[in-house]
Amino acid sequence: MSIETYLIEWAAREVVKVFERSKAAGIAFVIAVIGMSIGLGVFAFKFGKGLAEREKVARLASAPIQSERDLAEALRAISDYSERKAQEARDTAAEAQRAQVVLEESRKQAEHFNSIAATNKSAVEAIFREQDARAEQSFWKVQWFSFLVGILSTFATMGMLWVGRKARALWKAGHPTDPGIHG
Repeated sequence: MSIETYLIEWAAREVVKVFERSKAAGIAFVIAVIGMSIGLGVFAFKFGKGLAEREKVARLASAPIQSERDLAEALRAISDYSERKAQEARDTAAEAQRAQVVLEESRKQAEHFNSIAATNKSAVEAIFREQDARAEQSFWKVQWFSFLVGILSTFATMGMLWVGRKARALWKAGHPTDPGIHG
């Protein structure tokens, strides 16, 4: 098994575990993995492009200068390369600063939500205690109600049997020769 296959299988198992715990966390995990994949792709592309630029600059710098035009092209390539690297450094610094701002905002939100959770925890616990007390009360009400219904059902059944026996006795008295009734 190659390392790529192993990593893909491991990532799939982890994604399934996260989805089993929480759909929102699973979606966030998948988005993070996709973001990292895109970031790695962009990094690889830029890295490859940078290598190609460095090779070009090195080739131009090491090649014998045959004319002023070759010299101008080499200087322009070196100047362009230096400008792009400076711009990349500025972009990286700006991205790092934005990431720091986002991280700070996330910390503030986490602190805010933690304080809300701590405040609401006592209220939630009180609600649960009230629900437990109500459940306890309703449990005994249901038990007594079931007991009374059972007693009433027993009396109703006895009454129906008594009425059935009386009806049968009356019917037998009116039809003493009926062969269908065995007494």
